[in-house]
Amino acid sequence: MTRTSLLPHPLPVPVARRRPLGRAGPGPWPLLWAGCAVAALLLAVVTDEGPHRVWGLCATIGYVGAGAMAAGASSGLRQVAPFVAAVGAAVVPMVWLVAHRQGQLEVDVVHHSGVLLLHTGSPYLPEPSQLEDYNPYLPAMALFGLPYALFGDSPLTDARWGFALVFGLALVVAARIAISHCAPRALALLAAFSLLALPLATGGIDLLVTALMCLALATAAVGRPADAARRRRPARLRPSGGHLPGACHPVRLPPDAVGHRCVVPSASRLCAGARQRRLRTKCFCPD
Repeated sequence: MTRTSLLPHPLPVPVARRRPLGRAGPGPWPLLWAGCAVAALLLAVVTDEGPHRVWGLCATIGYVGAGAMAAGASSGLRQVAPFVAAVGAAVVPMVWLVAHRQGQLEVDVVHHSGVLLLHTGSPYLPEPSQLEDYNPYLPAMALFGLPYALFGDSPLTDARWGFALVFGLALVVAARIAISHCAPRALALLAAFSLLALPLATGGIDLLVTALMCLALATAAVGRPADAARRRRPARLRPSGGHLPGACHPVRLPPDAVGHRCVVPSASRLCAGARQRRLRTKCFCPD
């Protein structure tokens, strides 16, 4: 009896033609930078937070300069526009805020957790009484506060330097793993985007976690289980033969899309395999 897969056959993924930034006319980039400038200016006008106001003013200048360069006739200026936007929206406000010891509350929480880790061995207070005493992060986040705990309050010991370093390295490594290269202009464009530049300068924790998640996904996409399944069954969707039979299936993707086959989980086959083998529910949903 032939076994029919519950998953549909994968659709062909269209591969877009790559076009270097700024080499074929201005395109939508002037409008993009103009929109970012308007958003940054509005934030600077309506916010009550000092660090956000500083970011809004600095980013507005950076976005206006990038928009002017992107709308120019020179292809060289258009290629430099993302770097100008990244400097104006991320680097300049971050340096200014670090030098003046301003930032979001998350930075102080990380610094305090580093001090607690160094002196007590735990980054958490047993009974926090104020909002600043509450640490909602996992213990590894306290490592970014160790320079502050070891060398005191200084612009060089600010945790945002560690956030930015890990954020950039994680994205570069993820891009190298997934597509075998990392374009500097693409990374600058990503750092210049408003939703990333604002927390990068003011000290948001989410960017660090997001970058590490991107690295984990890129690593999982080219993992050895997928390669082994590809070598055994290169043409059909069948169980991968791992520790959870029927839970994962190799899916054929065009080489230009990812470069490797990936493993896609199937909830229906996972449940079917669990019923067939009478596995307990807590094996899949631990407390």
